[in-house]
Amino acid sequence: MLARALLTCSLIFLSLSSFAVEQFLNYCKIYNPKKGIEYETHTKTTLDFCKYYLEICNKKYDNKCIAKMNGYQGLYNTNNGLATMHVLYNDDFDKPNN
Repeated sequence: MLARALLTCSLIFLSLSSFAVEQFLNYCKIYNPKKGIEYETHTKTTLDFCKYYLEICNKKYDNKCIAKMNGYQGLYNTNNGLATMHVLYNDDFDKPNN
């Protein structure tokens, strides 16, 4: 019984510590040299996910791709609902730890 409790606690601790290590981006856009945007996110994503798409693009275009990360995403030109929420809850959306 004690071993099962210790195992459960250690699994919970390991799962929580793995979330703390993961870094998130608010925005990731990959540009290729020929046609412009190769990949673009519209939601929060991980740094590793953005690097993965940059690696794919660099293999395709001989290391000539560029990544822009954490740039401000213009909500006002895309979706009226999102733009309204951004104005109403500006402090919540612009905090770096969201």
